[in-house]
Amino acid sequence: MHQKTLHSTFLSLAFPVFLIVLGWSPRAEAQECVNLTDALNGIHKYLDEVMLEEARSLALQAQRQLACQPEPVNPLLLTSLYGASGAVNFFLGEEKAARSNFQLALATAPTTALDARYGEEAGALVESVRAEVLEQPGGKLTITGKASAWIDGQPSIPDQPIQLAAGQHLLQWKSDTAVMAGRSIDIGPGESRTLHLGEPPPNQRPVYLASGGALALAGGTLLALASRKVNEFDEYGEEYSGALESSENHSDAQEDLQSLVQKNHALAISGSVLGLAGVGLAAVAMTQSPPGSFGISLAGKW
Repeated sequence: MHQKTLHSTFLSLAFPVFLIVLGWSPRAEAQECVNLTDALNGIHKYLDEVMLEEARSLALQAQRQLACQPEPVNPLLLTSLYGASGAVNFFLGEEKAARSNFQLALATAPTTALDARYGEEAGALVESVRAEVLEQPGGKLTITGKASAWIDGQPSIPDQPIQLAAGQHLLQWKSDTAVMAGRSIDIGPGESRTLHLGEPPPNQRPVYLASGGALALAGGTLLALASRKVNEFDEYGEEYSGALESSENHSDAQEDLQSLVQKNHALAISGSVLGLAGVGLAAVAMTQSPPGSFGISLAGKW
């Protein structure tokens, strides 16, 4: 009896270890990304069986897991998922949520048609939302960096602005050494935005600060030299002026003095220009935000 108990205890401990060795864990299984085609088919099945709560739960799960898809989503599948989600909300009497999902579908593809199986009343709501989407000015999104990117399943060309309808869009990206990543972004009416994907752009702030400091130091040095020369001229006083006037080479001495004055002015002007340039560069450096990291560095509102 005691031996049987030990054997059962060993199996209960060994089985989880065996699964972990194989790379499986309950948490890993829970994090597996839903297949969007299966999800859409499941939503339609629940709708046919009038299981609306189940359909809504599956629709929410699929939308939450758009960002974890291992491959770029199919644009038509994405639009259909949003449309089906809106239809589920409409049948549940949740008009606000329905309009939100229909807006997602139409921001992705403004000319898309709702699946006829959802009925005329849902179709009328879609047309109302479509009119609102089309009335708003669109926005522009420019993707920079070395990562490959997709907007609503459509490939993006680096450094080329993409015209998008105002609203929420799905951004997916993948670098050479990383898995596919994704998240939603909001594009406002008339907004123009640039997103850098991949390695963050180099931080120019230290360069600007160092250059500005060097210029300011050089300018200060030149101004100090100019000030010192002015003090030297003042220290000569009347004795120097009298000696200069009685000099046989009066005109030559005057020219030499004038040359020194001009050089002194040049020092003062150069010092001022360099000093101002240095202060300007330092100000630019202070107003620059350090580059973000995301695997991505971003500017704008998500």
